[in-house]
Parts: sequence; structure tokens; C-alpha cells
Amino acid sequence: MVSFSDIAFLLIIFFILTTTFVRNYGQDLDLPSGTRDTREERDGVTTITISPDELYYNDEEEPVTLKDLRQRLQAQQFAARPAAERIVLVESAPSVLCEKYYRVVAAVANAGGVLAMLEEEREGEGK
Repeated sequence: MVSFSDIAFLLIIFFILTTTFVRNYGQDLDLPSGTRDTREERDGVTTITISPDELYYNDEEEPVTLKDLRQRLQAQQFAARPAAERIVLVESAPSVLCEKYYRVVAAVANAGGVLAMLEEEREGEGK
């Protein structure tokens, strides 16, 4: 009986040391159903372009930092708009790191925007 209590005590210590107490949180996203459009049809839609090195806001020629992007998105006051006017289009190069992409998506979601993503159709692929 004495050895049973030793084994139970060791198992309790093992489970305490191997248990994770930090809960992982995700980001709630509201994704609209999208349709293919042209640049002319995107007028008035906030656009963020992510390249491997820089961020561009609304097709401006000068890149912005992530901090500036957050401020500009907050200034848009998406929460006060109807859902159809809260769409933010995010275009990303294939070589963009996941962390950078996630930070931009989180900034859009935190500002109250609705994320829309475009997937370019590759040659030889049909839908």
C-alpha cells in the first residue's frame, strides 16, 4: 500500500508539470461571400496590399507601418457603418509570412472591418 501512494504522488507531479495552463485564443472573423470584381468596382473599398517587405494602404505609393495601418483602420470607424460598407480587401503576395498576414487580419478585425480576400486564378486551373 505504501508503494501505491508513492506512484500516485509521482503521477500527480508528472501531470502537473506536463499540463498547459495557458489557453490559446483565436481571432473571430466575419468573412463575406465574395465575387470576382475589377479595380473599377472596388472604388470606396478599403484595400490593404501585403508584400513580403511592406504594407500598402488604399493603393498609396508610400508603404505604411503596422502601427500606422491600425490607426488608419481605427479612423475609418467601421463599427458605425452598415456591414456592406465595412469590407476591407486584403491582397497578399504568396511569399508573405503567416505572422505578418495574421497581424494585418487581426488589425482589420479589431477595427471592426469585415475581411475580404482575393485568390488569383492560376493558368490552367478552372473553377
